[in-house]
Amino acid sequence: MCRAIVAGSASIRAVTQGEIPQPRSATSPEATFATTTYDRLLTFCEKRTLRGLEDFCANLKEKKAYHLSRLIAGPKLRRSINEAFDAVDFFSKDGTLQDHPCWVQNICAILYLLLLNYEYGGADPNTVEACESAFSASLRHFLDLSTVQVDALCRYLLDIRETISRLALAKTRIVLLDLPVGNSVPLQLLTPTLEPLAPIVPVCAVLNRANDKRVGVTREELLAQCLNEVGLRPNDIVVLLDEWKSGINFRNVCRALEKHIPEGTFFFPFAFQTDAQPSDGRARETYVEDCARHDAYLAKVGLVGPEFRRRLPKLTNDEKFTQYFFWAENDRMAAYRKMQVHGSFFSSIDGAIDRLRSDPVGRLEVLRLKWGDHMGGEPFNETTALELFEECVADYVAVRCELMHCADDMRTGGAIDANEIEDYGAEVFARINKIVSSRKASLAIDAAKTLLAITGSLDPADRFYFRGHAPIAGRLTGRAAIWNRLTIEYLAARRDTLAAARGF
Repeated sequence: MCRAIVAGSASIRAVTQGEIPQPRSATSPEATFATTTYDRLLTFCEKRTLRGLEDFCANLKEKKAYHLSRLIAGPKLRRSINEAFDAVDFFSKDGTLQDHPCWVQNICAILYLLLLNYEYGGADPNTVEACESAFSASLRHFLDLSTVQVDALCRYLLDIRETISRLALAKTRIVLLDLPVGNSVPLQLLTPTLEPLAPIVPVCAVLNRANDKRVGVTREELLAQCLNEVGLRPNDIVVLLDEWKSGINFRNVCRALEKHIPEGTFFFPFAFQTDAQPSDGRARETYVEDCARHDAYLAKVGLVGPEFRRRLPKLTNDEKFTQYFFWAENDRMAAYRKMQVHGSFFSSIDGAIDRLRSDPVGRLEVLRLKWGDHMGGEPFNETTALELFEECVADYVAVRCELMHCADDMRTGGAIDANEIEDYGAEVFARINKIVSSRKASLAIDAAKTLLAITGSLDPADRFYFRGHAPIAGRLTGRAAIWNRLTIEYLAARRDTLAAARGF
C-alpha cells in the first residue's frame, strides 16, 4: 500500500527505514490536513476495534503536539493513513466494522509506517514502545484471521520435509531458491524445517519482468548466474517453492532452471495455487499444458504432480476483496524492499514534471524556492521563470535517453543490505548529476524533486520502470524488519504445533 519514492540520494534511506520527512513550517493547510488525519487515527484507536491499542491511544492524547508535528512534516505519511482508513470505512456497515483481513492489514501498514517514522524522527521511548505494541497486536490479529491459510501452508511445508527425508542420497545439499518477494516468507519457514536433513544452500535471485535479450539482462541469465555461483553437484537437490497464480511465472522459471541444472542434480518444483483456476477456453488449455509439464518434472524424482500443486484456501468468501496468499506482494513482511532505484527515479521525476506543467501555481511556487540555487543573485521574475522552466524541460527531454542508460552496467540488481543500498543509490545519482550538472535539465529535475518533497509525491507509476533492469531487494534490518520477524515467529509456532502432532 505504501511505497517509498526514490527521488534523490537522501531518499535511499526510505528503502530500509520508511519515509523520513524533513521538518517544514506548519502552514495552515498542512496543519489542517494533519489535524484531520490525527483525528481519524485517534477516533479509530478510541473505539478500540482492535485489542492492544490502549497504550497507543493514550500516547496519542498525551503527546498530541508531537504526533501532529510528525503528520505536518510528512504529507506522504498522512496520505497513506487516510487511504488506510478509507479501506476501514468501506468495511463499516450500519456503524459496525466487520472483521476482515483486508482492512486489518492496512492498519498494520500505517502503524508500521508510524513506528519507523517515530523511531527515526526522535520520538521518546514510550511513544515508540506504544506504537510497536499496537502494531504487534494488529499483526497478530491479521495472522489469526489468516489461520486457515497459515495452517495449510505449514502442512505443505511439513509434507515437503517428509518427502525429502525419504531420499537416501550421499553428500546431498539442498539448494533453496528465494525469488523476492513472492516466495520469501514460505522459504524463510521452509529453511529451518529442512535444516536437519542436509546442508542448506540459499540462493537469492532477484528477477526482472522482461525476458528479452534485446531489452537487457534476462531472467534466465540471472538465474543461471546464481546457480553458477553455487556450483551444483551430483545429488544436490534444487527446490523451487513458489506461487502459481496464472502459472506463467512458475512455468518460465522452471524452464530457465531446467536448462541450467546438470545431470545428477535433482529438481523439485513445488507450487501453491489459488482455487481460482481457469475452467474453459484457451486459458484452461494452457493450464492443462502447464500441469502436464509440471507432472513431468516431478515424475523424474518419483512424485505425483497434483500432490505438490497445493491449493491454499482463500482467506474470505468476499469476492471483491479476496486475498489468496496472505504474504503476497508484501515486501516488508518478507523483510525486503524491492525496487529499481534508477527506474523509480525516472518514474517519479517524469510524473512530477508532468504535474508541474499542469499546475501553474505550484510551478511558480517551486521555481521561486529553487531560483536562488540556480540563478545566483538574479531577481525572481515570474515570466522569465516560466519561460526558463519550459527550456529546462526541453533540455531534460533531450538528455533523458543518456540519463536512462547511464547505469546500464548496474542493471543486474541483487539482494543487498542497507549500506550497499546507500552506495548503490549514491552511484546512480552521482552519474545522473554528472550528466546534468552544467545543463538546464538540472533545474527541471531539481524542481521535480522539490515538488516531491513538498507534496509527499505519488508513488512511482512503476517501481520496475526499466523492463531490462533487474531490481534490487534491500534486506530490512532492525525495527524495519519487525513485520517479518513477528510473522515468521507466528508461522514457526504453528508449524511446530502441527509437526508435534505428526510426531516430528
